[in-house]
Amino acid sequence: MATYKFIPDAGRQLPEIKQKGAHTASKSRTEEEEREEETPNFSASERLQRLAIELGFTPESVQIQIEDETVHLKGEVKTQEEKEKLILLSGNLQGISEVVEDLTAIEAGEESHFHTVTREDNLKIIAQKYFENPDRYHEIMQANSPFIEKEGDLYPGMVLRIPSLNQK
Repeated sequence: MATYKFIPDAGRQLPEIKQKGAHTASKSRTEEEEREEETPNFSASERLQRLAIELGFTPESVQIQIEDETVHLKGEVKTQEEKEKLILLSGNLQGISEVVEDLTAIEAGEESHFHTVTREDNLKIIAQKYFENPDRYHEIMQANSPFIEKEGDLYPGMVLRIPSLNQK
């Protein structure tokens, strides 16, 4: 089991994920709203499950549960790549600050490095940093498909997969 940290103010927005700070004062919150925050958010969990399927993942054997700002992933996936992409899909959502995963990959593979995008980053800068060759940026794009298809898909706070540094 591992825990991954994310920036909750960055990423794709799912309306089912309640944003922290939506209440102007804690006194204006009802007891029901406070109880709601302490229980799993089933509609957001179901929406994330559907989104994963829409993007071509096979999370039928993965339990996805969202509680407050945390996504819990448990189950079995086909590959290490799919495992990492489910982590990134879950964490690169507004309102999510961590992903706790207990996933097993049937086909084991080398773990990727995760990189958090800064304002100064672009794909060539990231490729230079990790591969010492800016022309290998396409490998980063491929490793993060379907999340990025062009340079403009990057945003500060986004977490990317950097494939094995040993690949040439």
